[in-house]
Amino acid sequence: MMQFTETQKFRQWWLWLILVFTIVAMPLSLTGWLSKETRTPVGVFEIALICGVPVLVLILFSLLRLETRIDSVGVHYRFFPVHFSEKTILWDEIEGAAVRKYKPIREYGGWGFRHGYKHGKALNVSGDMGLQLMLKTGKKLLIGTQKAEEMELTLRDLGRFPL
Repeated sequence: MMQFTETQKFRQWWLWLILVFTIVAMPLSLTGWLSKETRTPVGVFEIALICGVPVLVLILFSLLRLETRIDSVGVHYRFFPVHFSEKTILWDEIEGAAVRKYKPIREYGGWGFRHGYKHGKALNVSGDMGLQLMLKTGKKLLIGTQKAEEMELTLRDLGRFPL
């Protein structure tokens, strides 16, 4: 059975640099701000909150992953931890499908679980290639990929490209 699978994670060095910088800088700047503002020493709860939130964001980003599978049944995806279970779009729910180059910032406002007004929803982690699905309901969904050629070959082998 012909099948395409891909798992993507946020691996951009600049994103991790921003997150680590935030984890270091935020507690340092906020503890100074809080102690000056209140004129009292910062308590254990405040320190835990100030340090904990950036660490939780870092953990969230390390858990985020986009899983895509294409087979004879349809297109399956999961953007964990946004989706705890796999979502499936059956082939007879799809009006059209095309692997295309897109502009993440201009069309969707960046990467992640995004919603563009003209272009519909997008699930993307990095890059500028994705599977554009036009659903029979009129909705659009773009699923990002780092394996555009392999995805396109699988769709052709399944007799689903272009729809």
